[in-house]
Amino acid sequence: MAKKAAVRRPKDASNIATFKILADQNRHQCIMVLLRSKRGESVSAIAKTLGMSHSSVSHMLAVLHDADMVTYTKKGREVLYTIAKTPQTKRVALLMMV
Repeated sequence: MAKKAAVRRPKDASNIATFKILADQNRHQCIMVLLRSKRGESVSAIAKTLGMSHSSVSHMLAVLHDADMVTYTKKGREVLYTIAKTPQTKRVALLMMV
């Protein structure tokens, strides 16, 4: 009886989660906007750039924040979102800038 080849599973499930997040075109575009930003962007600025509603962008940023891909800082009433400084987001940036 022949041995079946073992299926290799990724050790890090976060890679799969990252690719699922990036599979959505709108989230992909949102990340691109944030990668190009020097100081961060507000929900309103991202919504205007992408031609999306404020609530859609807010939801998208919440998903990205839960995945530790974006961070935010509050300056008065304004909330600025930036790409998180993690190894995961550095790999994403490299992939997206190719």
